[in-house]
Amino acid sequence: MKCSQCGTPLEFDAEKCPNCGKVLSDEERLFLALHKQNVIKEAAPAAETEPEPQHEAKHKSRKHSHTIIMIEGALCIALAFVFSKINLFEMPQGGSIDFELVPLILFAYRRGFKWGVLTGMLMGIMKILFGAYFFNVAQVILDYPLAYAFVGFCAAHPAIIGMILAAIGQTGCSILSGVLFFSEYAPEGQSPWVYSFLYNAPVLGTKYLVSWIVAMILWKVLERELPVTD
Repeated sequence: MKCSQCGTPLEFDAEKCPNCGKVLSDEERLFLALHKQNVIKEAAPAAETEPEPQHEAKHKSRKHSHTIIMIEGALCIALAFVFSKINLFEMPQGGSIDFELVPLILFAYRRGFKWGVLTGMLMGIMKILFGAYFFNVAQVILDYPLAYAFVGFCAAHPAIIGMILAAIGQTGCSILSGVLFFSEYAPEGQSPWVYSFLYNAPVLGTKYLVSWIVAMILWKVLERELPVTD
């Protein structure tokens, strides 16, 4: 607003014109007060909608991403546990073949090595909690959390190399466990290493091969229908 006498711009709280000294009327002071309130209201939304700092946005995005991955991992562990109870067939020397590794392999493909290893370890702990064979603490760790952690190696590229590394790692844990804790079951005159290898390698080798083939088929479908999102 300007002074009606000399045209000088007036401050919101002016009592008179700073140039000519004209005293403002009540109507002019009221107009200035209302104009001041309108300016404050227009400025307020701009302050409220300022973008949040970049580091806070990144932190929220990362937290949201981790939540999605953990939910997906929990679902894969649940599926793996259910599949472990459905035997496809028994091996001649003992042991059974099932699809429990399929969800874990797919999760490793989707979320990478770190999450694949962690989910495998949690699957091993689930097996312990729900009736795994317990001889001693070292045997349980070797046969379950440590052995299943190797499923995360399926995230390696190319996929066939990842599967081989995972199979070798888990089979190695089972063979070592057999030698250290179950050597008394070896036939007389047979090396515990040979006995443990002949028992574990065919079972886990077949299990990984069957699961990997199924996982590769499902992976093509998942890539198209359910792509990875953060």
